[in-house]
Amino acid sequence: MNKIYILFHKHLFECGHVDEKLIGSFFTKKKALKVLNDYKNLEGFKDHLDGFYIQEVEIDELNEKELVDIMKEKREH
Repeated sequence: MNKIYILFHKHLFECGHVDEKLIGSFFTKKKALKVLNDYKNLEGFKDHLDGFYIQEVEIDELNEKELVDIMKEKREH
């Protein structure tokens, strides 16, 4: 079973606007956590630490449609 770990950051503004960033995708959770830790100190992220999340995705042959579906699902939440 092959997996990748996708690191996102999502921020909900008081006006209701949602800003979601795909930071990166990684072969190991350890690498995703390292990058998350690096981003925790950056402007725009350090004041919204609860916005980080990692999605674990099982892959065989990740195609464009599957990736688009993942992004749509994240936007709806």
